[in-house]
Amino acid sequence: MEHDPETVWWRDFTGITSELVKAAVGRELAALGVSGIGPCLLSADADGKPLRDAILYGVDTRALVEIDELEAELGGDQVLARCGSPLTSQAVGPKLRWLARHEPAVSRATRMMLMASSFLVHRLTGRYVLDHHPASQCVPLYDLAAAGWAHDWRSWSRPAWRCPSSGGPPRSLDMRRPPRRH
Repeated sequence: MEHDPETVWWRDFTGITSELVKAAVGRELAALGVSGIGPCLLSADADGKPLRDAILYGVDTRALVEIDELEAELGGDQVLARCGSPLTSQAVGPKLRWLARHEPAVSRATRMMLMASSFLVHRLTGRYVLDHHPASQCVPLYDLAAAGWAHDWRSWSRPAWRCPSSGGPPRSLDMRRPPRRH
């Protein structure tokens, strides 16, 4: 299962936001909250432009073979101990491996790994960030105890893409600068 990030995420977000802004006429907007659906894989280029539709969370089971391979390579118990979750169809890591195998040109061009919320934040601010909780769903790429990326487990995942900044509870971003135009 997939989502077109330009229509399902961006257009819908801007449409809803436009209606909320209209309702706030005469009042100052103090904040804008951004959230998203479960862990997805949106491959994007270095500017955050989507390279394909986003592969959705656990409802998309295309990477079952890759789950088995990663469990065999890394050890299911070690993944659970380090990442706090087992490898399942919810995990982003197996989807990255699936992408490398089935869409190698897209995989090679990927420089950012975005989810719905990080796609919106990047589009609004230019920042490439992912909060701790969604990052923790990037099993086996995120070390839960260290609250950071497990760089030593990335060798199979096309290391040309950069890991987003992550960690801690969501922080506010300065929205006073104008959003990026697309």
